[in-house]
Amino acid sequence: MLTVEVLKSADIIPDPYTRAVTYARLGEALVRRRDSLYKEAFLKAFDALKDINDPELLLRATLAIGYHMGKAGIKAYYKVFLRVVEDSAALSPPPVRDEILALAVRYLVSLGDLGQAVTLATEISDKKLRQATLFSIVRAGEQINPGQLPKGRLQAQEN
Repeated sequence: MLTVEVLKSADIIPDPYTRAVTYARLGEALVRRRDSLYKEAFLKAFDALKDINDPELLLRATLAIGYHMGKAGIKAYYKVFLRVVEDSAALSPPPVRDEILALAVRYLVSLGDLGQAVTLATEISDKKLRQATLFSIVRAGEQINPGQLPKGRLQAQEN
């Protein structure tokens, strides 16, 4: 019953961004403990998004929820990332959207989802930020497979 009390106590967090991220972190922790209340925590995280009035902060909070879903092993996390990409196109001017996309890429790299990270990085309109973001993906890939080129790249060089 301590878990129920913890979930209830997060309700009193006044800042909706902090409340949403806190619920997402709780959801991740509950998945690791194999506690079925993780669903309630993630639902409350998404519910807290309704109280965020700043579009950029809303997108950042949504990404954070998706990130914690990914860390918890919930495969639907990428749908959350796609939602942010779609929403950012309509809500944000290009520099803000680019920063949101770069944040999404950092989260995806942290989750080890390099393929999806590349997909999102190519949507960044600012050339310098796009190049820096793509370079960070390459560095992450190099750390995972030191000294190896990705298979598709190797095949292209052989032809």
